[in-house]
Amino acid sequence: MNHSRSGLLARAILLFSVVSGNAVDSAEPLFEQQDLFVSGTEGYRFFRIPAIVVTNEGTVLAFCEGHKLHMFDSGDIDIVMRRSFDGGKTWGPLQVVWDDGQNASGGPTSVVDRDTGKIFLFPRWNHGGDWQPELQLGRARDIFRSFVRHSTDDGATWSEPVEITDIVKKPEWLFWGQSPGTGIQLETGPHKGRLVIPCCFSSFGRDVGYDGFREVFDTHADHQFGSCLIFSDDHGETWERSKGVVWPWMTECHVVELANGDLMLNFRQAFRKKKVRAYAISSDGGVTWSEPVLDDTLVDPYCQGSFIRYTRAGVQDRNRLLHANAADPNYRRNMTVRLSYDEGKSWPVSRVIEPEGAQYSSMTVLPDMTIGLLYEAEPYKYQRFARFNLEWLTEGQDRLLSKE
Repeated sequence: MNHSRSGLLARAILLFSVVSGNAVDSAEPLFEQQDLFVSGTEGYRFFRIPAIVVTNEGTVLAFCEGHKLHMFDSGDIDIVMRRSFDGGKTWGPLQVVWDDGQNASGGPTSVVDRDTGKIFLFPRWNHGGDWQPELQLGRARDIFRSFVRHSTDDGATWSEPVEITDIVKKPEWLFWGQSPGTGIQLETGPHKGRLVIPCCFSSFGRDVGYDGFREVFDTHADHQFGSCLIFSDDHGETWERSKGVVWPWMTECHVVELANGDLMLNFRQAFRKKKVRAYAISSDGGVTWSEPVLDDTLVDPYCQGSFIRYTRAGVQDRNRLLHANAADPNYRRNMTVRLSYDEGKSWPVSRVIEPEGAQYSSMTVLPDMTIGLLYEAEPYKYQRFARFNLEWLTEGQDRLLSKE
């Protein structure tokens, strides 16, 4: 839809809403992009694996991995960050959050405790000399380890890393890590206030989950993947692993709290007979899960994606979920953002952000209710930040209604 038609539609909706007594927050379509991390600069050969959150003060924190040697998950890798104090319009200089010498500190995942304002960061660590195939086969110098850090000053400084590997990882799990991107804090129900971080892992044979072997699909492979959660009910003082495990074939995932209080996990899935994403539902805070369901709409080349709540009925005008991924069955390209009005059952709205090469992504809701998407563009070259509003995403067909 061109801008003139969008403008006419916006004025028509505004006039109808005023006549019917509903105030509308009208806006013109907005879409803008900038490259936050550029490979070959700042002393790093490559930047990878984005994560983005907004603090209680409105500061936007954009994390990623800084690779000094190569693009792979080993060697000298740091967690780096840039901050924005104006809703993503401009950004401060690169900050190194964690540099553990020649070891790999990667896969950043972050969550903000809205009750305390504390920001948590979960890096995945491995020995710099260990390659991922060695780690997944149990033949490496060390193992994948989990750490947690926090900031109480909007990311200016960070606590020392605290290892939580023995708490959250079963010894027989080989690959292990928090799914890169973001966690959530539950807003309703008996676990209100709980901080939830999605995770993924792998193991040999059938000893992956707690509930015995489940014939979900065809499970001939010896090396199985699964997904689970870690959570905190005391504002990050302690962390534990949820009993429920979703497997086989489920890997990197993101979690959303649905309007009815259920949790929905959205997965990168390794069952490649269908090149789409999958989801599962928990009605008890992650203790048990439904069998994973393949979502034919969410075409996927076997890559990480991002999944967030945009609006909640009762707080805003209606329920909206957002999903972003490289929406191509065979190649990591075609970064696409989709919108659901029915809690992930269908995705009637979609727009392409980047038609060419694109990989991992992370989304957030910015302080002015625009949407921020940090994603890997022109693979291994840029960590690109896109900022856009609902009007742009829906080509003028939807806008945020005021609560009055």
